[in-house]
Amino acid sequence: MNLSFYIARRYLFSKKKTKVINIISLISMVGLAVGAFALVTTISVFNGFDDLIQSRFSSFDPPLKVVPVEGKVFDTSTVPMDKIKSIPGVIDFSQTIEDNALLRYGNKQLIATVKGVDSLFLQNSDVSSMMKEGKAKLKIKSKDAIILGGMVASNLKVGIRYLRPVNLYFPKRSKSLSINIAQSFRHKLAYASGTFSIQAEIDDKYVLVPLEMARGLMGRKSNEVSQLEIYIDKSADESLIKKRLEEMMGPSFKVLNRYEQHDTYFKIMKGEKWAIFLILVFILFVASFNLIGSISMLMIDKKEDIAILQSMGAPNRLIRRIFLYEGWLISVCGAIIGLSLGIIVCYLQQEFGFVKLQGGGAFIVSSYPVKLIFSDISIIALTVTLLGLFSSWIPIRFLKFNEVQV
Repeated sequence: MNLSFYIARRYLFSKKKTKVINIISLISMVGLAVGAFALVTTISVFNGFDDLIQSRFSSFDPPLKVVPVEGKVFDTSTVPMDKIKSIPGVIDFSQTIEDNALLRYGNKQLIATVKGVDSLFLQNSDVSSMMKEGKAKLKIKSKDAIILGGMVASNLKVGIRYLRPVNLYFPKRSKSLSINIAQSFRHKLAYASGTFSIQAEIDDKYVLVPLEMARGLMGRKSNEVSQLEIYIDKSADESLIKKRLEEMMGPSFKVLNRYEQHDTYFKIMKGEKWAIFLILVFILFVASFNLIGSISMLMIDKKEDIAILQSMGAPNRLIRRIFLYEGWLISVCGAIIGLSLGIIVCYLQQEFGFVKLQGGGAFIVSSYPVKLIFSDISIIALTVTLLGLFSSWIPIRFLKFNEVQV
């Protein structure tokens, strides 16, 4: 066994001449444990919210989406539509078109994103399972029907039991606008068949309408779409399918996965996560300064042992390693305790949801979501250990051994 490590281990559990050294060492260990615990629980909650939001987006957005590089729409006759479904792993795809339009219901008006969808969209997405009121239908007795986002319906005061239709207006694409408003806008009427509640960014923005109705409202041709929404098998390799689609569609199109479809949103989430991580690491760094005092006092307490080792020919390098190992052992013990408690608490929260969100039923979930990720646990463990080593190295580096000779 390494002599430095053996002596450091004995020092860790042995009684010191001055009891305050044991207390300071314990405080150092507890401080590192609390820091590791806070890091595990906080990062796991961020992971839980991130996973929850991704799952909500997946109810509305496809795994892959094909969009044009330039312009809002493209002609489906210019792309190999028949070959897309032949790609291994592709289950189906739907054609959709979307643009902003003015909605009016009674004396309420709102600009929302009208998304024209076909029947395949409702079959392959999970919108039907996210209905807040009514049913996910695009036809009511052979007439066009629309499905409203929960916040859109709330802002317009639309109810599916009301007999009044929703008015949709879209400006005509012409060089000159008429003074007559009726001639400047295309107008459609439709009844609401239901409202959905998925995620705030979707609920307060989208209105689903039949594809042909959307084309008519926007003045688009029958073969024009904004995007192709690709649905793939859960066991398929998404990155491989994405690469095949990019090769097939050519440089005029982009193939976006779910992360890229909301890249700004997820980048903000990731940035917030690591900003909190750095703040907690800084607090942990400050807490680890207790270790500096602990190692310094231990060196003074063991000055006789240092003198004996030096008289026996032990080099200063070996003695430095003793106290470096001592600090490392304290940080490792603190990390193990903190990580273990954090993992246990996160597991209990995941299974039983003890910590509730304030506001109760106002949220999608009633308790804080958590998700443990092994890579995050490893980074936290490494961070705590390195901070402990650094804090131990400071007194060892600047305190001279000849100053503590007897």
